[in-house]
Amino acid sequence: ASMLKDIDNLEQELDDIEPLFVQIKDRRGKLLKNFRGCKGLLVPIRRLPRETLLQIFGLASSDIPDPRGTPWILGEVCSTWRSISRTCPSLWTRIHVPEYGRNNFTFLDTYISLSVHLPIQMSVERQLNHRDMDILRFLALHMERWSVLEL
Repeated sequence: ASMLKDIDNLEQELDDIEPLFVQIKDRRGKLLKNFRGCKGLLVPIRRLPRETLLQIFGLASSDIPDPRGTPWILGEVCSTWRSISRTCPSLWTRIHVPEYGRNNFTFLDTYISLSVHLPIQMSVERQLNHRDMDILRFLALHMERWSVLEL
């Protein structure tokens, strides 16, 4: 009987400490999540000056046609890179309209807006037809800024 009472007492103690165990595991999980978030702050590239990142971004923006565009990709890395890429008009001067896909005026308008007033290099890869007249009219609004147009 004494042994059964000891077992009951131990089970009661386990029941009593279980909420504490859950609470400690939860705190541990939150700390690990915060730690993982802070780990990214220690990466050496985070310590590069803005000017250096701008030079790297400029080098990464090559003449290779890319429908997604290097500035978009750089802006997806982190909020700092997004801010830097969005405030550098020279990154947004090469606009590529791919062969496939719908006419995305928001995409084009964003590109043109972010290039501010710099000359634009346009590359249109698709075979143009009557459905593309809207996109051509839209691009024609910025004709004075075209430095290169490839069809």
